[in-house]
Amino acid sequence: MNWENPTTWEALVPVLTPQINAAGVHIWPFDPSFPIDVRFYITGGHQNIRMNRHDYMELMYICDGSSDFRVQDRSFPVAAGDLIVVSSGLYHGIVASPQVKIVALYFEPELIRVTDTTGEHIEYLTPFLIQGPAFPHVVN
Repeated sequence: MNWENPTTWEALVPVLTPQINAAGVHIWPFDPSFPIDVRFYITGGHQNIRMNRHDYMELMYICDGSSDFRVQDRSFPVAAGDLIVVSSGLYHGIVASPQVKIVALYFEPELIRVTDTTGEHIEYLTPFLIQGPAFPHVVN
């Protein structure tokens, strides 16, 4: 993947903001036959990403830049090389910064549960299922 190719990066705020409803719930338009998506985002112009929550699971990898990531009432500094883990149901958002490049992976947990007949899916979903008040959310 060429991280520098600007044609692969989408502006984050215009993509996400219209998909967040009045209750702050983000609805991602998954393909029902395969509910997983990878997006390449770029932030800019000092625009905050509105606090939102969703029913799917999310991983975000910070490719370039730095910012603050908020989950509920906590804030975490994030920078290039950090991985952010967000479960469903938690309000979260990115604080404005000059420019951050983020690769986001969205998926429905049923994708893993349905394809696993051994019961091992719980091992893969554990980081998403144990997100209590002390969960760090950012992997450096």
